[in-house]
Amino acid sequence: MNPRVDEIVLLTHEWESMRIWWGTLLDAEPRPVGHRTVVVETADLRVVIEQSDIAMNANPEVAGVISLTVSAPSAIAALDTHERLVAIGSRHHRATNDASGVRLWYRDPNGTDVALRLPIDADAHNRPGQEVDPDHVVTRLQAAAASTSSPCGRPRKKP
Repeated sequence: MNPRVDEIVLLTHEWESMRIWWGTLLDAEPRPVGHRTVVVETADLRVVIEQSDIAMNANPEVAGVISLTVSAPSAIAALDTHERLVAIGSRHHRATNDASGVRLWYRDPNGTDVALRLPIDADAHNRPGQEVDPDHVVTRLQAAAASTSSPCGRPRKKP
């Protein structure tokens, strides 16, 4: 058995900003499934966001999920996700090398660290988990996306 996470349930008092942020990250429209619940869904991941009047802005280091990682299938998809997040005011705050490449880190409106695993190789001179310059990583991602053709054979359009 090779289990994988396919659903995350988030309880929040940051209702509107969480809906926007997660919808932007996954490039999917939040869909209401109840009075105070929405679902943001892709083929591989379902995020359920529940509104709570008593949920407080808890410190994520105290309890619960402290981070999660989503993977981008291509440099173009990763750059598109990054640009969507920047457009709503969400900026990366760090980058790290790991065994599978490089992760660019953001925070959702609840303060949870969310990493976007990029399909670019880690710098061979850095050890896994090492902090790297996030702006340099974005520059590398832009170069990788620019050198990649779309599935139709056309280069990626500039935003």
